[in-house]
Amino acid sequence: MNDREANLVVRDSFGFFYVSTDVGIMRYDGREFVSVNTSNLFKYNIDPPV
Repeated sequence: MNDREANLVVRDSFGFFYVSTDVGIMRYDGREFVSVNTSNLFKYNIDPPV
């Protein structure tokens, strides 16, 4: 992850950080980064917090 530029960082209510880069989305749990499968995200209408 060191050579990537983060476009957006979001923390959810469970304490996970989601990092958006030019190659995808990674989840960080405080120990490691894990790739997030984004194919299912487009099935839901997710409104950002205001």
